Amino acid sequence: YVTNLNDEESSVQEFDWTAPSPLNGPIDFVYLAGTVNATTPLLNATLNRPPYKILAAIPEGCEEDPASCDYYAAWKVNEEDFALRDIELRGNVEGWIALGLSVDRLMGGGEIDDVLACQADPNGMVFVKDTFNYADSRGNLIDDPHLDSHNLTSQGIFNQITSLENGHMMCSFSRMTGLSGAMDFDLLGEHYLFFGLDPDGTGEAYASLSFHSFKIPIISTQNYSFTFDGLTMQDNLVPEGERGEIFLSFSNPLASFGYPVGCERSACQYYVQWFVDGDGLVFELEAASEGWVAIGLSPDPLMSGGAFDDVIACQATPNDLRVVGKDLNNPSGAKANELDSNQHVELLSGEVSNGRISCLVRRPNVTGDANDYPLDMSVYILSAYGTAQNSPDSALTYHGPNNRFLTGAPVNLFAPVIVTTPPPPPPELRAHGILMLWAWVLLAATAIFYARYTRPAYPNGEWFEVHRALLTASVVLTDIGFILIFVALRGFLFFGPSNPIGSAHFVIGCIVVGFQIYNPIIAAFRCHPGSTYRVIFDLIHGVLIGSIVEILACKFLLCKLCNHIYGMERERE
Repeated sequence: YVTNLNDEESSVQEFDWTAPSPLNGPIDFVYLAGTVNATTPLLNATLNRPPYKILAAIPEGCEEDPASCDYYAAWKVNEEDFALRDIELRGNVEGWIALGLSVDRLMGGGEIDDVLACQADPNGMVFVKDTFNYADSRGNLIDDPHLDSHNLTSQGIFNQITSLENGHMMCSFSRMTGLSGAMDFDLLGEHYLFFGLDPDGTGEAYASLSFHSFKIPIISTQNYSFTFDGLTMQDNLVPEGERGEIFLSFSNPLASFGYPVGCERSACQYYVQWFVDGDGLVFELEAASEGWVAIGLSPDPLMSGGAFDDVIACQATPNDLRVVGKDLNNPSGAKANELDSNQHVELLSGEVSNGRISCLVRRPNVTGDANDYPLDMSVYILSAYGTAQNSPDSALTYHGPNNRFLTGAPVNLFAPVIVTTPPPPPPELRAHGILMLWAWVLLAATAIFYARYTRPAYPNGEWFEVHRALLTASVVLTDIGFILIFVALRGFLFFGPSNPIGSAHFVIGCIVVGFQIYNPIIAAFRCHPGSTYRVIFDLIHGVLIGSIVEILACKFLLCKLCNHIYGMERERE
């Protein structure tokens, strides 16, 4: 009981009051003011909102103005229902912001994580979401049995207020304590807290959260319980070394290039840029694929040439499309790559979205690994991407004949450079195509024409001399071209669905060359034109081998030519 002890006017009364220990629930302090016997209530304490308890405010000091925080999380006891906790999340994002609870301090560790989030859809509408990270995976799933109506009351979530203005998201909601579902933790229990966000990861109301950068989540320094016992109103649970910039931010790239040359980044088949970061480089890679994207470093302009290739890659895993960083190498003389036993690539962020894979990876300049080149040495850049997804402990699959690019000159990655255009194909490859066109489209076809249609014009057998001379020249040119393609490819060709035309062309080519060498041998042991067995020779030599091999050769020459024209047109686009 407090009162004014004299008749002097008073505007302030101060007192200390200790609540009895068994007391629970809100308390009403009733103030009476005025003359004697006045009973006008002036203030009900429950109408004065108790202050929020701040869990995280990044960067440090922004709690004075939560709207300025890149990340802000706070809570208080609900004024009308003591079993509810009012949670407020804020951040400078247009994607999502979240508060997670974990029992093992590992995201997707041995136990599930309970994640409360707010996410904007592509139209800017913000939804409160109850999600969880399932055990032994970084995948996130939505925990909402009423996706159509997005009614979260059955999940113990009420009083939702959301907004997204000028790139700043705010949401508040009430969460019931005492929940004991498999995917919902009791807020009164002790858990580690995860503070996470994704600036651009929008999603529909029924969608789970996209993957964040590897700088996120920030994990609380201690177990925490949403009670007032023994706690001050401001316990910043963010580790001291992580209270600065929460966003990954790199500016002023040393160099960048995309393919096709001059493309806008979002339209590039392949794009890379890199930044200095301490004693290393950060590579930003992106490609029109949901499989993998990579940058290779080589002292020569040949993949698996005279020296090994140092490869830095990002690859999506099957099913959950989680992006992982990989440190690999292409051994000299072997085009199949290998995963390095010592991994020196640090994945900072990565995602697969809208059919494109993108990532940020960091590599120190000098790793001390025999399979890693120093980044400050002069190297050719080998760029590639592929469609296949794979597990984190597997090498990359073949990129295909068209998804690879090469710089025209060696560069020092630590110096600002202008990446030059790729060099032309090896001269042996061009020579192979020219020789095969001459051998089959001109010489072999003309020789067959002379044998089949000019005999009446040359009754003394002159047609045969022309036929034999042309086919002899065709065999010589074919064999030279056959050798040159092995020289151009360094003896290696990838077979399979990733290179269907190249695989078929090579197999049919070997068959054609074999029969072309075999046919003159048959002709050398042919029987006399008047022999009863001559028809068998004519059938084998002229039809089964001669004509069919010519058709196969010309068909696959045209297929390869069309594939080359398609590649030129693709580059032109």
